Amino acid sequence: DYLGPAVALSAAGDAALGGAPPDDTTSQQDAGSARLFARAPDGSWAQAHEFVAPAGELDDLFGHAVALSGAGDVALVGAVYDDNTGGLDAGSAPLFARAPDGSWAHTAELFAPVAADRDFFGSSVALAASGDVALVGAIGGPQAVYQPSVVSGYWTPAGVVFPEWNLYLSLIHISEPT
Repeated sequence: DYLGPAVALSAAGDAALGGAPPDDTTSQQDAGSARLFARAPDGSWAQAHEFVAPAGELDDLFGHAVALSGAGDVALVGAVYDDNTGGLDAGSAPLFARAPDGSWAHTAELFAPVAADRDFFGSSVALAASGDVALVGAIGGPQAVYQPSVVSGYWTPAGVVFPEWNLYLSLIHISEPT
């Protein structure tokens, strides 16, 4: 499974997320996964959850990049070779959140706002400690920074171009719908 080419740790160090991009999941070769481990009060570690891409397909490499919020209750996972409406290997970054009962839910699917073939969106990901700001890189995509706002629960990006960067970043602010 090659667990661990991408890792993230909660602020308290009691939750760890590891990517396993070549994991064969959902009966698809190299669809990928990410695994969350929790530290028990006695200091031992155990797997608490396994994330798989909502639409995992052959060679998506979900888990290529991972991020975890400070509290360990929000996870962002890059699927760098995801083929989607943006194109072949356009990439994506699914976002997951833990509910008060401890269950996890897929809450958003982040795509490059101007996606194209081989953008590789999701090649790098980061989350603010609060879990309400996400940063997603795409090594093959357009050179821009996007800061979406949430309107009635929907993502609406707006952009600023930085032509000197050879990196595509999507800055995503996550907040509760009003």
